[in-house]
Amino acid sequence: MGQDVNGFCRILRDAGHAVAVKGIAAPAPRLAALPAEGRAEILSLYRRLGGRQKAPELRPGPWDVLVDGVLVEVDEQLHFNRYRALTLTASSYRLLPRFPLSAYRSFCTTKESACLKVGAGQGRWMNTSTEAHFGPSGPRGVLPGNGSSRWKQRAIYDLMKDFTQLDPAAPPLARIAIWDSLPGVPGATVEDAVHGPPNAAITQGLLLLLEARAGRQLNRHSSASSDCDSPRLRRSSDGPKGGDEPARPDATQATRITAHGSSRACRQARRVSPRGSPGSSGEGR
Repeated sequence: MGQDVNGFCRILRDAGHAVAVKGIAAPAPRLAALPAEGRAEILSLYRRLGGRQKAPELRPGPWDVLVDGVLVEVDEQLHFNRYRALTLTASSYRLLPRFPLSAYRSFCTTKESACLKVGAGQGRWMNTSTEAHFGPSGPRGVLPGNGSSRWKQRAIYDLMKDFTQLDPAAPPLARIAIWDSLPGVPGATVEDAVHGPPNAAITQGLLLLLEARAGRQLNRHSSASSDCDSPRLRRSSDGPKGGDEPARPDATQATRITAHGSSRACRQARRVSPRGSPGSSGEGR
Protein backbone atom coordinates (compact mmCIF):
# COMPACT_ATOMS: atom_id res chain seq x y z
CA MET A 1 0.00 0.00 0.00
CA GLY A 2 2.81 2.42 0.80
CA GLN A 3 4.13 2.54 -2.76
CA ASP A 4 0.66 3.09 -4.21
CA VAL A 5 -0.04 6.03 -1.89
CA ASN A 6 3.41 7.54 -2.37
CA GLY A 7 3.10 7.37 -6.15
CA PHE A 8 -0.39 8.87 -6.02
CA CYS A 9 0.83 11.71 -3.80
CA ARG A 10 3.88 12.37 -5.95
CA ILE A 11 1.79 12.87 -9.09
CA LEU A 12 -0.62 15.27 -7.38
CA ARG A 13 2.14 17.18 -5.61
CA ASP A 14 4.04 17.63 -8.85
CA ALA A 15 0.82 18.91 -10.45
CA GLY A 16 0.63 21.64 -7.80
CA HIS A 17 -1.75 20.22 -5.20
CA ALA A 18 -1.48 20.31 -1.40
CA VAL A 19 -1.32 16.73 -0.14
CA ALA A 20 -1.17 15.17 3.34
CA VAL A 21 -1.14 11.60 4.62
CA LYS A 22 -0.60 12.22 8.33
CA GLY A 23 -2.32 14.47 10.83
CA ILE A 24 -5.52 14.66 8.76
CA ALA A 25 -8.01 16.30 11.10
CA ALA A 26 -11.12 14.74 9.57
CA PRO A 27 -11.90 11.93 12.01
CA ALA A 28 -12.36 8.35 10.95
CA PRO A 29 -15.98 7.23 11.27
CA ARG A 30 -17.58 5.74 14.34
CA LEU A 31 -20.84 3.83 14.18
CA ALA A 32 -22.76 6.07 16.58
CA ALA A 33 -21.97 9.17 14.49
CA LEU A 34 -23.22 7.79 11.18
CA PRO A 35 -26.77 8.43 9.90
CA ALA A 36 -29.35 6.00 11.31
CA GLU A 37 -30.07 4.22 8.02
CA GLY A 38 -26.38 3.63 7.47
CA ARG A 39 -25.88 2.30 11.00
CA ALA A 40 -28.67 -0.22 10.57
CA GLU A 41 -27.25 -1.54 7.30
CA ILE A 42 -23.72 -1.76 8.69
CA LEU A 43 -24.90 -3.83 11.65
CA SER A 44 -27.00 -6.06 9.40
CA LEU A 45 -24.04 -6.75 7.12
CA TYR A 46 -21.75 -7.25 10.10
CA ARG A 47 -24.07 -10.08 11.19
CA ARG A 48 -24.25 -11.52 7.69
CA LEU A 49 -20.47 -11.67 7.63
CA GLY A 50 -20.55 -13.68 10.84
CA GLY A 51 -20.18 -10.82 13.32
CA ARG A 52 -20.77 -12.09 16.85
CA GLN A 53 -20.81 -9.05 19.11
CA LYS A 54 -24.13 -7.55 20.14
CA ALA A 55 -22.74 -4.01 20.32
CA PRO A 56 -19.53 -4.17 18.27
CA GLU A 57 -16.87 -1.52 18.69
CA LEU A 58 -15.89 -0.80 15.11
CA ARG A 59 -12.90 1.48 14.68
CA PRO A 60 -11.71 2.15 11.13
CA GLY A 61 -8.29 3.74 10.90
CA PRO A 62 -7.45 7.19 9.53
CA TRP A 63 -8.06 8.31 6.00
CA ASP A 64 -5.38 7.57 3.40
CA VAL A 65 -4.81 10.99 1.88
CA LEU A 66 -6.14 14.56 1.99
CA VAL A 67 -5.86 16.41 -1.34
CA ASP A 68 -7.03 20.03 -1.45
CA GLY A 69 -9.71 19.33 1.15
CA VAL A 70 -10.85 16.05 -0.45
CA LEU A 71 -10.46 12.80 1.48
CA VAL A 72 -9.08 10.04 -0.73
CA GLU A 73 -8.99 6.28 -0.18
CA VAL A 74 -6.59 4.47 -2.50
CA ASP A 75 -7.82 0.87 -2.68
CA GLU A 76 -5.31 -1.83 -3.62
CA GLN A 77 -5.71 -5.60 -3.91
CA LEU A 78 -6.86 -6.33 -0.36
CA HIS A 79 -10.07 -4.34 -0.83
CA PHE A 80 -11.68 -6.50 -3.51
CA ASN A 81 -13.17 -9.86 -2.56
CA ARG A 82 -16.44 -11.64 -1.78
CA TYR A 83 -16.87 -9.92 1.60
CA ARG A 84 -16.55 -6.45 0.13
CA ALA A 85 -18.96 -7.53 -2.61
CA LEU A 86 -21.52 -8.35 0.09
CA THR A 87 -21.20 -4.90 1.66
CA LEU A 88 -21.71 -3.34 -1.77
CA THR A 89 -25.25 -4.75 -1.80
CA ALA A 90 -26.28 -2.20 0.84
CA SER A 91 -29.27 -0.23 -0.38
CA SER A 92 -27.88 3.10 0.87
CA TYR A 93 -25.39 3.11 -1.99
CA ARG A 94 -28.30 4.34 -4.11
CA LEU A 95 -27.88 7.64 -2.24
CA LEU A 96 -24.20 7.92 -3.23
CA PRO A 97 -24.28 8.58 -6.98
CA ARG A 98 -20.55 9.34 -7.24
CA PHE A 99 -19.55 5.99 -5.79
CA PRO A 100 -18.25 3.65 -8.56
CA LEU A 101 -20.59 0.83 -7.56
CA SER A 102 -20.61 -1.12 -10.81
CA ALA A 103 -16.82 -1.03 -11.18
CA TYR A 104 -16.22 -2.00 -7.55
CA ARG A 105 -18.63 -4.91 -7.75
CA SER A 106 -16.85 -6.12 -10.86
CA PHE A 107 -13.41 -5.80 -9.24
CA CYS A 108 -14.62 -7.83 -6.25
CA THR A 109 -15.33 -10.71 -8.61
CA THR A 110 -12.54 -10.42 -11.16
CA LYS A 111 -9.73 -9.40 -8.78
CA GLU A 112 -10.35 -11.69 -5.80
CA SER A 113 -7.48 -13.92 -6.90
CA ALA A 114 -5.16 -10.89 -6.66
CA CYS A 115 -6.47 -10.24 -3.15
CA LEU A 116 -5.79 -13.85 -2.23
CA LYS A 117 -2.26 -13.67 -3.62
CA VAL A 118 -1.26 -10.86 -1.25
CA GLY A 119 -3.77 -11.37 1.56
CA ALA A 120 -3.12 -14.87 2.92
CA GLY A 121 -0.28 -13.89 5.24
CA GLN A 122 -0.90 -14.20 8.97
CA GLY A 123 -1.51 -10.53 9.77
CA ARG A 124 -3.55 -9.99 6.64
CA TRP A 125 -5.69 -13.11 7.13
CA MET A 126 -6.58 -12.90 10.79
CA ASN A 127 -5.65 -11.49 14.19
CA THR A 128 -6.98 -11.67 17.72
CA SER A 129 -9.17 -8.59 17.33
CA THR A 130 -10.84 -9.70 14.09
CA GLU A 131 -11.51 -13.19 15.40
CA ALA A 132 -13.18 -11.67 18.45
CA HIS A 133 -15.65 -10.15 16.00
CA PHE A 134 -16.04 -12.85 13.37
CA GLY A 135 -14.91 -16.04 15.04
CA PRO A 136 -12.01 -18.30 14.05
CA SER A 137 -10.68 -17.88 10.53
CA GLY A 138 -10.29 -20.82 8.20
CA PRO A 139 -6.90 -22.08 7.05
CA ARG A 140 -4.92 -19.32 5.39
CA GLY A 141 -5.82 -18.99 1.74
CA VAL A 142 -9.03 -21.06 2.03
CA LEU A 143 -12.09 -18.87 1.48
CA PRO A 144 -14.93 -21.45 1.60
CA GLY A 145 -16.12 -21.92 5.17
CA ASN A 146 -14.97 -19.43 7.77
CA GLY A 147 -12.56 -17.67 5.41
CA SER A 148 -10.65 -14.60 6.59
CA SER A 149 -11.79 -12.60 9.62
CA ARG A 150 -9.42 -9.74 8.71
CA TRP A 151 -10.88 -9.45 5.21
CA LYS A 152 -14.37 -9.28 6.72
CA GLN A 153 -13.32 -6.50 9.07
CA ARG A 154 -11.77 -4.53 6.21
CA ALA A 155 -15.00 -4.83 4.18
CA ILE A 156 -17.04 -3.43 7.09
CA TYR A 157 -14.57 -0.62 7.66
CA ASP A 158 -14.69 0.37 3.98
CA LEU A 159 -18.49 0.41 4.21
CA MET A 160 -18.37 2.69 7.23
CA LYS A 161 -16.09 5.15 5.46
CA ASP A 162 -18.36 5.14 2.41
CA PHE A 163 -21.40 5.87 4.57
CA THR A 164 -19.89 9.06 5.96
CA GLN A 165 -21.06 10.48 2.64
CA LEU A 166 -24.70 9.96 3.62
CA ASP A 167 -24.21 13.14 5.68
CA PRO A 168 -24.27 16.10 3.28
CA ALA A 169 -22.06 18.07 5.68
CA ALA A 170 -19.24 15.50 5.59
CA PRO A 171 -15.96 16.26 3.82
CA PRO A 172 -16.06 14.91 0.24
CA LEU A 173 -14.61 11.45 -0.25
CA ALA A 174 -13.11 9.99 -3.42
CA ARG A 175 -12.50 6.24 -3.63
CA ILE A 176 -9.88 5.27 -6.19
CA ALA A 177 -9.08 1.65 -7.09
CA ILE A 178 -5.70 0.75 -8.49
CA TRP A 179 -7.55 -0.92 -11.39
CA ASP A 180 -9.61 2.14 -12.29
CA SER A 181 -9.13 3.27 -15.88
CA LEU A 182 -7.73 6.74 -16.45
CA PRO A 183 -10.04 9.03 -18.46
CA GLY A 184 -8.51 10.01 -21.79
CA VAL A 185 -5.64 7.49 -21.54
CA PRO A 186 -6.75 4.30 -23.33
CA GLY A 187 -5.56 1.13 -21.62
CA ALA A 188 -3.98 2.93 -18.66
CA THR A 189 -4.96 2.31 -15.03
CA VAL A 190 -4.26 4.02 -11.73
CA GLU A 191 -1.74 1.27 -11.00
CA ASP A 192 0.12 2.18 -14.21
CA ALA A 193 0.09 5.82 -13.18
CA VAL A 194 1.47 5.42 -9.67
CA HIS A 195 4.22 2.99 -10.65
CA GLY A 196 5.19 4.33 -14.05
CA PRO A 197 7.08 7.39 -15.26
CA PRO A 198 5.08 10.62 -15.02
CA ASN A 199 3.68 12.29 -18.11
CA ALA A 200 1.08 14.94 -18.79
CA ALA A 201 -1.62 12.58 -20.07
CA ILE A 202 -1.33 10.27 -17.04
CA THR A 203 -1.46 13.22 -14.65
CA GLN A 204 -4.48 14.71 -16.38
CA GLY A 205 -6.28 11.37 -16.41
CA LEU A 206 -5.69 10.85 -12.68
CA LEU A 207 -6.91 14.37 -11.90
CA LEU A 208 -10.07 13.88 -13.97
CA LEU A 209 -10.81 10.60 -12.20
CA LEU A 210 -10.24 12.10 -8.77
CA GLU A 211 -12.41 15.13 -9.49
CA ALA A 212 -15.22 12.94 -10.83
CA ARG A 213 -15.19 10.79 -7.70
CA ALA A 214 -14.99 13.83 -5.41
CA GLY A 215 -17.71 15.75 -7.25
CA ARG A 216 -15.66 18.93 -7.28
CA GLN A 217 -12.64 20.51 -8.91
CA LEU A 218 -9.35 20.39 -7.09
CA ASN A 219 -7.40 23.54 -6.33
CA ARG A 220 -4.13 23.98 -8.16
CA HIS A 221 -1.30 25.82 -6.41
CA SER A 222 2.10 27.00 -7.47
CA SER A 223 3.92 25.81 -4.35
CA ALA A 224 1.94 22.88 -3.00
CA SER A 225 3.72 20.42 -0.75
CA SER A 226 3.42 16.82 0.31
CA ASP A 227 4.39 14.76 3.32
CA CYS A 228 3.81 11.50 1.40
CA ASP A 229 7.43 10.76 0.59
CA SER A 230 8.81 11.22 4.09
CA PRO A 231 10.28 7.85 5.14
CA ARG A 232 8.74 8.07 8.60
CA LEU A 233 5.27 8.41 7.08
CA ARG A 234 5.43 5.50 4.65
CA ARG A 235 3.07 2.65 5.39
CA SER A 236 4.53 -0.80 5.24
CA SER A 237 3.22 -3.06 2.52
CA ASP A 238 3.85 -6.02 4.85
CA GLY A 239 0.51 -5.69 6.63
CA PRO A 240 -2.97 -4.18 6.41
CA LYS A 241 -3.53 -0.47 6.39
CA GLY A 242 -4.34 1.14 9.68
CA GLY A 243 -3.66 0.11 13.23
CA ASP A 244 -4.23 1.48 16.71
CA GLU A 245 -4.37 5.25 16.56
CA PRO A 246 -4.93 7.88 19.27
CA ALA A 247 -8.33 9.58 19.25
CA ARG A 248 -8.50 12.90 17.43
CA PRO A 249 -10.83 15.82 18.13
CA ASP A 250 -14.15 15.77 16.31
CA ALA A 251 -14.01 17.92 13.18
CA THR A 252 -15.61 17.64 9.82
CA GLN A 253 -15.64 19.62 6.68
CA ALA A 254 -12.32 19.98 4.93
CA THR A 255 -11.32 23.55 4.10
CA ARG A 256 -10.08 24.77 0.79
CA ILE A 257 -6.32 24.72 1.05
CA THR A 258 -3.90 27.46 0.03
CA ALA A 259 -0.25 26.52 -0.16
CA HIS A 260 2.28 29.21 0.83
CA GLY A 261 5.56 27.37 0.96
CA SER A 262 6.40 23.84 1.96
CA SER A 263 5.76 23.77 5.72
CA ARG A 264 2.67 25.94 5.68
CA ALA A 265 1.09 23.97 2.85
CA CYS A 266 1.43 20.74 4.81
CA ARG A 267 -0.08 22.33 7.90
CA GLN A 268 -3.01 23.68 5.90
CA ALA A 269 -3.56 20.40 4.12
CA ARG A 270 -4.16 18.74 7.48
CA ARG A 271 -6.85 21.15 8.63
CA VAL A 272 -10.59 20.73 8.36
CA SER A 273 -13.17 23.16 9.70
CA PRO A 274 -16.00 21.96 11.96
CA ARG A 275 -19.28 21.07 10.27
CA GLY A 276 -20.35 18.02 12.24
CA SER A 277 -18.71 15.07 10.48
CA PRO A 278 -18.76 11.64 12.12
CA GLY A 279 -16.59 10.05 14.72
CA SER A 280 -12.97 10.05 15.81
CA SER A 281 -10.01 8.14 14.53
CA GLY A 282 -9.16 4.64 15.61
CA GLU A 283 -8.11 1.14 14.75
CA GLY A 284 -7.49 -0.59 11.50
CA ARG A 285 -8.74 -0.17 8.01
